[in-house]
Amino acid sequence: VFSNFSEGYSIAKTCLSIAGSDKRVLCYIMVSAFGMINIWKEPVQAILPQLKDAYSLSLKYGLIDNALAAGMLQAYRSFFAGSLLKPLNEEVSLFMRNNLERHKRKLMHLCMLPVSNGIEC
Repeated sequence: VFSNFSEGYSIAKTCLSIAGSDKRVLCYIMVSAFGMINIWKEPVQAILPQLKDAYSLSLKYGLIDNALAAGMLQAYRSFFAGSLLKPLNEEVSLFMRNNLERHKRKLMHLCMLPVSNGIEC
């Protein structure tokens, strides 16, 4: 994947179509595909809604680590895409509270803290 982005992109699309019936597997594939592979081939604005869907689905199926990864990737991509960050403030605040208080994911919390602080300003 790292040496041939077109091939990685094709593989990611194939994985998304194959995993469509198993929603738990689909959640993991969505985060990998939209957060780390498709970013090299598609506009960021096309990826942001997909990452938000991956976050919501992961929470729905209890995949907390995956949800945290999707949330972190969405916030970072939104930040660097120049999206208006104020609308994300409530979502990121909720994400940070869930992350730190309920699940004790301190490493994810520390990775997201600069983005959260920037959005709150």
